[in-house]
Amino acid sequence: RADLLPPELPWVFAGDTAAAPRPAGPPQAIEVVDARPPDPNLPPLPPAATTAKFDVSISAQAATPKRVLAALAGATYAELHVHGIATSSSGDTAYLALSPDPDGGFALRADTVRATKLTRAPLVVLAACRAAAVAPYLRTRWSLPDAFIAAGASAVIAVDVAIPDASARGVFDDIHRRIDAGESVAAAVAAVRAKTDAAWAKRLMVFR
Repeated sequence: RADLLPPELPWVFAGDTAAAPRPAGPPQAIEVVDARPPDPNLPPLPPAATTAKFDVSISAQAATPKRVLAALAGATYAELHVHGIATSSSGDTAYLALSPDPDGGFALRADTVRATKLTRAPLVVLAACRAAAVAPYLRTRWSLPDAFIAAGASAVIAVDVAIPDASARGVFDDIHRRIDAGESVAAAVAAVRAKTDAAWAKRLMVFR
């Protein structure tokens, strides 16, 4: 629940995975945009200008689950502007719809992410609709953010509602700039939640 505390209060969901130390080396920021899932119900997301700086951009047919996971392994910051699909089955949760791999698979699911090793402890920003949705388990958390944390992410930013395409990039650019300037993830997200007029952005959540 993103609406239980004041939007300007820096808070996080604390997981049960120990935080991994971030290895030394130059930062690497990646973005994933313009994925092409083979589903006629998922139209291409309109391109949006960004003022943030990225070292690697993965787009179009290259934005497959295997290619994205390989890039995430060496990233320190990752922003995924893709479709997020929240399922209602009891055995799954939200997944990210990407371009198809050679075997036809295009859904990046929590179990696949959980089996990955993100060696540089990236901050992962899931700029995808309902990416923070959880499956209905009572004793075990099961969500995309939890999976990224288990894989080695230092923190995950996600939302549990739909994201209007027109306003998304500006909100996430603001978070990116604040973090690059030295703000903590929780403080940056809280500042954006407090100042935004977008109802969806007030539901941004941090997982750590």
